[in-house]
Amino acid sequence: MAEDNKINYLEWVKENIKYIFIGVSIGVLIAISYKYYEYEVGNQSLKASELYYKLVLYTNDDDEVKNISDQIINNYSRSIYYPLTLFYLAKISHDKYDYKSAEEYLNEIIEEDYNETYTVLAKIRLSRVYLSSNNYNKSLDILKDIKEDSSFSEIVSELKGDIYKYKNNKNKALEFYEKALNSSVINKELLLMKKNDSE
Repeated sequence: MAEDNKINYLEWVKENIKYIFIGVSIGVLIAISYKYYEYEVGNQSLKASELYYKLVLYTNDDDEVKNISDQIINNYSRSIYYPLTLFYLAKISHDKYDYKSAEEYLNEIIEEDYNETYTVLAKIRLSRVYLSSNNYNKSLDILKDIKEDSSFSEIVSELKGDIYKYKNNKNKALEFYEKALNSSVINKELLLMKKNDSE
């Protein structure tokens, strides 16, 4: 009986050897392809990381900044360094009083919606851009979507206090500085100065 099973098994293998070989080959190819994909993703991330590092630490020349940031934006748009590059370009633009460019970079981050943290940070920074360009209403409007209980509530409350201070609405400024003080652990001295200055 066992010998009959063995013979049947061997006959089945002989009849299906082609399919067995194809199945094993496909399995090996899938494993190799996945490993290669992982390798490529890691390699791409490493290249983007090197470019971003160079962009942030070693670049003072505007042409070099444009060249490196274009490489990251065009070649590594699926990496974490894409939104980080946009944040960096927005900062540079803001520092040069080029508020329109800063707004465009930050809006791109908001529209792409990489994750909630980046979106909230982009909105906060965009609000600061609007504040710098004396567009107080837009500065407040962009903050409306940020949840009150978010981990950025202290920053948002302080920023709203600043906006209302510039709008000469001392009561609202004090209200938001007080809110920021109540949720603050670290920044109390600066917030107290701002609050006292508004009184």
